Amino acid sequence: ADTVPTGTDKTLILPTGIGTAGQYLKNSATPGTLEFGTLPVDGITWETTQSVVGLTSFTWTGIPSTTKELWMVFSNVSAGNADNTTEAAWLRFGNGSIDSSTSYAYNVQNDGNSVRNSADSKLRLNMNGWQSNALSWSGIFHIVKLDTHWVGSWQLGDTAAAFDVVSNGTVRYTGNTTIDRVQLLMSSTNAWDNGKVMIGYE
Repeated sequence: ADTVPTGTDKTLILPTGIGTAGQYLKNSATPGTLEFGTLPVDGITWETTQSVVGLTSFTWTGIPSTTKELWMVFSNVSAGNADNTTEAAWLRFGNGSIDSSTSYAYNVQNDGNSVRNSADSKLRLNMNGWQSNALSWSGIFHIVKLDTHWVGSWQLGDTAAAFDVVSNGTVRYTGNTTIDRVQLLMSSTNAWDNGKVMIGYE
C-alpha cells in the first residue's frame, strides 16, 4: 500500500476467515496482523440474565479491565423467608478475587430510616427485608470509575404492590482501581425465592 507521504509499502496480514455480518477489521496484538472485531451495542455489554432463585450469593466474573462503568438491573428479587423483615442484600467488588476489606463507604435509606458506614467490608443495598410475596425489589445500580476509585448510586422499589417502599443510596469504593468481578449476596443463609439480575459494563 502506498503510504503517502513516505512512499514506502507496508504489509497487512488479513484474517484467514471472512468474519460475520456487522464485524470490522482491526489491528490485533501484533501490529499489521488484522483480526475481526464486534461492535458493541450502544457501547454497553450486557451479560445473560441470571436467575437468583435458590441462591444466597452469585458472582459475575470476566468483566474487562478497561471497564469504567457498571450497571446491575434487578427484577422482582425477593427472599424466601416470609417472616424475615430485616434481611439485607449486599454487593462486593473485586479484581482477581472478591474484596472484603473495609473499602466500602455508603449511605442507604428507605422508609424513613437510613444507615451510613464509612468503612464497611461490603455494600448494603437495602434497609428492609426481601421477604417472599411481601417485598419484591426492582431497580438499577450504577457505579462509575473516577481516577483511582469508584462512585455509584442506586434505587430499588417494591414491585409486588404490597408496600410503598423505595430503597436508595450512594457508595464510594476505594478497594481496587479495576473491577473485574461483582458479587451479590444475602446477609444470612436465607436464599432468594424469586427474581432475576442482569449486569452490564462499558
